Amino acid sequence: MKDSWISVRERRPSLPDAPVCNIFVLACNEGDKKSRPMVYARQVRKGRTEEVWLTARAEATYNIPDYWQPMPKPPKRYKTETGSDTYD
Repeated sequence: MKDSWISVRERRPSLPDAPVCNIFVLACNEGDKKSRPMVYARQVRKGRTEEVWLTARAEATYNIPDYWQPMPKPPKRYKTETGSDTYD
């Protein structure tokens, strides 16, 4: 499956149906040469529910990305005939 970037203006990441939750995504801005991990979260502050972008260290940021995509799935680990580990 080919990775494709999704415009934040078109669609934000889908969060679980819970009052407080978050998901990790890859994010970048127009013209960036590198992507970065970010957290998209729903939180309650002062009695108000809000959806926010956070750095991967869960710090609030005003640097909202232009594009995002789901985090890639980790490789599967297998044991070879000799007993050593190999990855997909």
